[in-house]
This record gives sequence, structure tokens and C-alpha cells, in this order.
Amino acid sequence: MVKSKIYVIQHGQNDKNTTTEKRNAVELGKQFINVAFDYVLTSPLNCATEICDIILKVNKYGGIRLADQRITEQANQEQVFALLDELKLKVKDTDGRILIVAHKNTSPIIQLYFQSKHESSDKNISVYEFDYSK
Repeated sequence: MVKSKIYVIQHGQNDKNTTTEKRNAVELGKQFINVAFDYVLTSPLNCATEICDIILKVNKYGGIRLADQRITEQANQEQVFALLDELKLKVKDTDGRILIVAHKNTSPIIQLYFQSKHESSDKNISVYEFDYSK
């Protein structure tokens, strides 16, 4: 069985303190130090791309980077689900690793999409493991 993983970073935990959020991004990057991402998705908004840049600078294994309007603060369930369906196809039959830097309101929609496939979570990171080889 081939399993892929999506790592979701919930940007926006510390919106009022940019310095703290950037420091947290460095720590998050360290957690991914040995993860080679196939795809890295972020909102096109500067606040999310800055956090993504910091994480990838520490990680050094960034994959194909995409900015997508469907994970901005205004994203709705239909848009996020369509994006995740597309990602499934990109990593089908692989052990793909995907990093998503999403806004605080997008993370619950991603969690809803995966429902029972939720592997682990803390306040900033959620990891979803899924099998798309079926």
C-alpha cells in the first residue's frame, strides 16, 4: 500500500506578533528538516508566503512551489476540496509529501476533507496520511 502525507501549517496563530510567528516558522522548518516535499502550496498572500519561505529555507528540501487562491482566507469548502482532489492526482501511486501553508480558517476545511485520515496534530501542524493507490 502506497501512502502519501500532507503536512498543513496553520498560519495565523500569532497574527498580532509577526516576530513570534517568524520565530515559530523557523522551529517548524526544523521539524521538517528531513522531509523532502514533492509539492509546497501556499496562499498567494504575503503573510503566508513569508512563513513558507522561512520554513523552506530551514528545510532545504522544498518541492514544486505553487501559490493558490483556493487556500486564502476567503476560501470556501468547494474550492479547498477541489484543490485537494487535484493534489491527490499529482501524488497518486507515490509516497508523496505535500506541505500546505494555510490560513487559520482554511485548516478546518482541510480537516473536514480528510476526516478519519487525521494522523497527528498540534496547534500549528496537522499531518494527514492517505492511501490513493486504490
